[in-house]
Amino acid sequence: MRKGLIVFIFCFIPMLAYGQDSGQEAKQKRVVEVRAGWGAESSFSWADNGGLCFMCCYDIDIRGPILDLDDIKPISHKYTTGPLWVGAALNITKRWDLGGSLIYDRFWQDYVEGKISGSYCSMQAMVRFNYVNRDWVRFYSSLSVGGHLVTHKEELSVLERKSELVPDMHFNCLGLSVGKTVFGFAEFGIGARGLISGGVGYRF
Repeated sequence: MRKGLIVFIFCFIPMLAYGQDSGQEAKQKRVVEVRAGWGAESSFSWADNGGLCFMCCYDIDIRGPILDLDDIKPISHKYTTGPLWVGAALNITKRWDLGGSLIYDRFWQDYVEGKISGSYCSMQAMVRFNYVNRDWVRFYSSLSVGGHLVTHKEELSVLERKSELVPDMHFNCLGLSVGKTVFGFAEFGIGARGLISGGVGYRF
């Protein structure tokens, strides 16, 4: 009986230690994260000249403007949804993450003659560098590159609609996330996700 108890103790202690190590490994394996965010303001002048960013504005010499907006008068402000996006990332090392995101943005404005609207859908690949990577707090910068489908629509005297696939990017100068499993984040950058972006995420 005593020998059995001794054997049990010597077997249980390594199992307990292994369980603790496994728990620590499980914490380390919590490297996949998903995010949903919203950009407060687009940093590109995408609502001007029939384009949604400086890389997709209409060139008058090549294609000609869809319509000279100086010849018509707006009767409303220029509205936008702001960049709405979802993304996922995998923590490769303590400093580096790889991932991607999907972005959607839309604007519209009413005129005396009708309505002008535009939208873009973007898909980007992302690399992120973590300056600070703790369980509860992270400071980071990231670069995303990809392409988006621009759609410009004019419902004036005649219906005009054009679509174009163009490259785009987003450089996140500085980002902060706070929280362990469920977290909130805020980012400051330039590109398709907006000048200031924030949202919530989940790590597993």
